Amino acid sequence: MPPFCANDRGVKEYGIDDQIGLKLLDGEQIYVGTVTGDYLDSHVNPQRTDFIFESEDGMAIRRQLSASVKEFLLQYVEAALAQKKAVAATIITKNPQYLYLRSELDQFVSGLKPSSVNEELIYGEMSLDRFRRQRRFTSVKREIDQAPQYSEMVAKKVEEYKTFILEDQKGTLAEYVTKRKAVLDLLDKLRGFESPEDERHHLEDAMHKLICPMRVDSHDLTIDDHNLWILDDRLAFFSFFASDRQISQYTNNPSLREPDLAFFYDSCIAWRESDRASDTVILVEFKRPGIDSYTDKNDPFMQLMDYVSLFKSGSTVKDKSGKVISGIGANTAFHCYIVADLTEALQRRLRGHFERTPDGKGYFGYTRNPATYTEVIPYEKLLQDAQARNAIFFEKLGLS
Repeated sequence: MPPFCANDRGVKEYGIDDQIGLKLLDGEQIYVGTVTGDYLDSHVNPQRTDFIFESEDGMAIRRQLSASVKEFLLQYVEAALAQKKAVAATIITKNPQYLYLRSELDQFVSGLKPSSVNEELIYGEMSLDRFRRQRRFTSVKREIDQAPQYSEMVAKKVEEYKTFILEDQKGTLAEYVTKRKAVLDLLDKLRGFESPEDERHHLEDAMHKLICPMRVDSHDLTIDDHNLWILDDRLAFFSFFASDRQISQYTNNPSLREPDLAFFYDSCIAWRESDRASDTVILVEFKRPGIDSYTDKNDPFMQLMDYVSLFKSGSTVKDKSGKVISGIGANTAFHCYIVADLTEALQRRLRGHFERTPDGKGYFGYTRNPATYTEVIPYEKLLQDAQARNAIFFEKLGLS
């Protein structure tokens, strides 16, 4: 904060923190300099409380002063910029929506406020920069839409807007992929012990909630509220699904049984093959990781077969407002998932019903009464398959 002097006396102080991008030296020291000269001596007011030169002259002096101080304190300025750049790069890695800043990171960091020295403050300035950038390109699009004719100037704006869209989409996709990686890391953690001291695994509810909230249906959720992609990306095409809800709440069957997940497709655009009343019903049953004791009561295969029989008994699927979603007829296909670790106890229950999957890590098979296709997916396979489907995205973002 160098004071401007006249006739060997301080007259006025001007802060130049913003101009040099530096507030403190080594975290606690400050720089104070003095500015003197004949011009200042001859342009001070009689009271020596201010200067009487034109504002443009004052700005020119401060610009020159800023350049001189910046050169004098260059090692501190460069160190501060390097630190901010490192923090900014870390933020971009964690928040890929700011990927567009990578190509202009030096310029962005140079424009940061001197006080923006930590992750929170720099993140705030990034958010403001992105907001202003989106607003600016919204204005560009408006100019394109309102242009009376396609001119060379409009063509340039179109190219500029296309570049913005591509960069913005890359950032959004990268942010989504990063979230997927974090979810799979959590899935891996939930496979282990909740309490290593007594070797107690996490409850099946933990897995269930990670993949989909409980006691809700598809009317309560958006695609961002669940992680059904972990199990199967095709589950995005459901017409209606219910999570841990009594069958009586969404069918005309009075049963109080609660399938973990039940999906219904009455217009399955992904792989619809006919005009059947309801193409496919998908049922999912989760079991606690590591469980080594099964009875008829908690046998997942028997539970799913019971659910299929209940749904096949002429059920009509309806949403919570009572509107009919679909009917379940003789041609309705049932596809079931058992998500559980293949302990010896579970394998005894499954013996004779299924074949090994090609990778040898799971089981699959068909039953005739009731007619059902079932897959048995251990948590290890669930994680590895989801990682494999997303591997190319993780690799491109350096998240592998």
